[in-house]
Amino acid sequence: MSFAYSGMAIVTYPFFAKVAEIIGRLTSLQGDCTTAEVHRRMAEIYGEREGTRRMTNMVIQSQIDWGTLDRSENRKTLTRKKIFALERPDLVRWMTKAVLKSVGRPVGLGTLEAQPVIYPFGLGENLGFVLSSAHDIDLRADGTGSQIVSLITEQ
Repeated sequence: MSFAYSGMAIVTYPFFAKVAEIIGRLTSLQGDCTTAEVHRRMAEIYGEREGTRRMTNMVIQSQIDWGTLDRSENRKTLTRKKIFALERPDLVRWMTKAVLKSVGRPVGLGTLEAQPVIYPFGLGENLGFVLSSAHDIDLRADGTGSQIVSLITEQ
C-alpha cells in the first residue's frame, strides 16, 4: 500500500480528498459500498456532470492501483483493505499533517484516526506521544480536557 500517494493526493487535490472521504465513510459503516453510491454523493456536491463522474472514476481507480481499495468482479462494489498501521513516528506525523491539511481545521486526538479520508491507514499506538515531539503540530487540551491536534502555521 502506498500511504505516500494517498497522503499527497488528499492534501493537493480537494476533489480526491472528497472522494476518499466519501468512500472512507461509506466503507466504515457498511464494510463496502457501490460505485453508484460514491457517484451519487459526488453529484450532490459537484453537480451531475460527466466530468464529475469521470474524475470520480479516476480517483477510484487510483485508490485501487495504490492498494487501498478492492473492486468486485462485477466492478460495482468497492471494499477497503484491512487497516495498515503506520508504525514509524515520522510516517505517523507526516500522515497526521496530511489529514489536518485536508480537513482544514483542528481535530480531536481521539477522532484523528477515525477521519474517513485516511482509510485504510492506522496511526498506531501512543499517538499523543508521537505527535507531541513534532515541531509543526500543536497538541493541546481544550476546555473539556479533550486533546486537540492542529497544525502550527508560520506567521
